[in-house]
Amino acid sequence: MPLKPSPPDDLGPAALRPAADATQTMRQLATDLGRFTGYVGVLTVGGAASGEVVELLRPVATALQDRGLLLADATVAGNGGHLMIRAAPDDLQRRAIDVVIDPDASAAAMMDQLDGLLSLASQRSVAVALGRPTPLILLQVRSFLARLDEARYVVAPVSAVTATGNGP
Repeated sequence: MPLKPSPPDDLGPAALRPAADATQTMRQLATDLGRFTGYVGVLTVGGAASGEVVELLRPVATALQDRGLLLADATVAGNGGHLMIRAAPDDLQRRAIDVVIDPDASAAAMMDQLDGLLSLASQRSVAVALGRPTPLILLQVRSFLARLDEARYVVAPVSAVTATGNGP
């Protein structure tokens, strides 16, 4: 679910625009969620916004909770943190995306990002990465997984590592 970022990259006509009025935002959300069935949650991308936008997005996060969906949040708030997680009700299942693999990076830089993910997982017990399924990213992830210490790390879907309340 794209959120209209700042600067205004074009994420297409289905992007939620936090500056829109609440009725328009909720109508767009219902349209976006009605396009598919069988999903467990929503991935939000985009961002860089202020606290006022967090307040405007609270109804969106509540609507996700009301539908029983989880939130995987790759947004960035202007003062740090994850935009949608800051807007989420306490009992919404959620997880912040810790590492977004840069699709334009070199193979070595992608591997550095994945190694950083391991470092986060070692520190916090859980770390989540997001990457587009480009040939180079898939190749690097395959290589990364081949050398992963299975005695120390478990690869799981984001739905297995969500939390509520003050969790990420």
